[in-house]
Amino acid sequence: MDELLKQDLDSLKHMLGMNYSKKNWGYRNYYACTIDSIDEVVMQKLVRMGYVRKSRQSELYYYHATEQGCIIAGLSKRQTKKALGLVK
Repeated sequence: MDELLKQDLDSLKHMLGMNYSKKNWGYRNYYACTIDSIDEVVMQKLVRMGYVRKSRQSELYYYHATEQGCIIAGLSKRQTKKALGLVK
């Protein structure tokens, strides 16, 4: 079973813009990485854990936090809805 490590949580928080001002948390919800990169290994782990979902566009994979991922990262309910595109 996978364990959520600090670097995994840091990647999830970066995906959600949580490395910027708290008022902007959730303003984005994506993480782009190249195929077969170390970032992809972390993102695949987060997919298995149910915290992100994966999509592909050209040479990149895009990962997006799920509702569960937003919550585990520490977003509020409003920020989670914003990250998921449910409110502006």
